[in-house]
Amino acid sequence: MRLYNPTTFLTLATLLFFLATFALTSPTGQYLAAKEKQTHSTFNTTSMHQRDSTSLFAAQTVASPNGDGNHIIVTLEPGVNFETCAPNKKMPTMCTLAYVEKSTWGGWGEFWVYDNECNWLGANDHVARNWLAARWSLASKLRWFVDIRITNAWTEKKTKGVEIWYGNHYLEPFYRPLFKYSAYVYLAQYASKTKGDIYAVWRTPFLCD
Repeated sequence: MRLYNPTTFLTLATLLFFLATFALTSPTGQYLAAKEKQTHSTFNTTSMHQRDSTSLFAAQTVASPNGDGNHIIVTLEPGVNFETCAPNKKMPTMCTLAYVEKSTWGGWGEFWVYDNECNWLGANDHVARNWLAARWSLASKLRWFVDIRITNAWTEKKTKGVEIWYGNHYLEPFYRPLFKYSAYVYLAQYASKTKGDIYAVWRTPFLCD
């Protein structure tokens, strides 16, 4: 009868254990391609970088005198206000995504997302620009994640460099805006009360059906 060296069995067992562990812990796919449809999830969850109910800033709901609905105004600092949402009651498939970053925040920003009547759907107050450069997903009350990409080269003075995906919809909001919603598209630079500090802000509608 042929005998086997116990060391050989130990080596084989170790190798099989390593391969099994590798298969269970390895990623199952690649990042989505630049313009690939978002079909990988059917509901939203909160990721490790997701804090849906928090914000750095106080928000105020302001009823429009023309009766079009409630507008959301965020105070970035005393005397510096940003309208993060303008309502569009006639278009229930429209949502709004708003963003702010400050020159002194060290590469972080904040997002808000609203429905067409400016009801709050979600937010995240601590999103790194390097996450966004690789395409990042914002969780909210919407069925799907809102995927966002902002290139490292983008500044508030550039119309290219921001991309948004929701479900099967894709948008470059400042380069190829949704023209029928163009009145709701906003891109600006605000001066802080602290000399030399600036805010980059934007807001855009997107289809969220």
